[in-house]
Amino acid sequence: MMVSTEPFTPEGGGAASPPSFIDFILQWMEASGATLRDLVEASEGRLNLTRVGRILHRNLEKRSAIRMDEVDEILRALKINHYHFALAVEMIRESPAATLEKHMPFIKVAAVAMSNLPLLFREAFEHINGLDQSDVKDEHGLAIQRIVIQNYTMVYADMARRKDERLGPFGRDF
Repeated sequence: MMVSTEPFTPEGGGAASPPSFIDFILQWMEASGATLRDLVEASEGRLNLTRVGRILHRNLEKRSAIRMDEVDEILRALKINHYHFALAVEMIRESPAATLEKHMPFIKVAAVAMSNLPLLFREAFEHINGLDQSDVKDEHGLAIQRIVIQNYTMVYADMARRKDERLGPFGRDF
């Protein structure tokens, strides 16, 4: 199912706004077939149907502000973890013309890769003698990112090579 990521335009022809996290939630709901009533039922009474309808209204002018506890409850009801959510919002903002369906495989792999990553960084760092926390700098993240992308590219290039070998010249298993 293709899900639109077009920015919402207020009724009456107002200017379109950039995609937001509410847009992501609406896209996720559409892709999964979830309804407002499904959210309320999954929340076991922590969400109110009228309130959720106002928060997730497709008309920006009628949309109510959302509280953090409501964000958490909606994500929980949709079974979206916070990494998926943050990464999806970032990808939608950077590439609003693409569909959520197109982004989702990359969002999922990045979310799995990032799970517990700060803890793993700290544990790895503790095994390096001669350094302390003051040696950790934000700009080191870019070097780490380059290494991760190089390895990611090598792993998937190897996977593509093995797939080609398995499928043969006619593109299917023999």
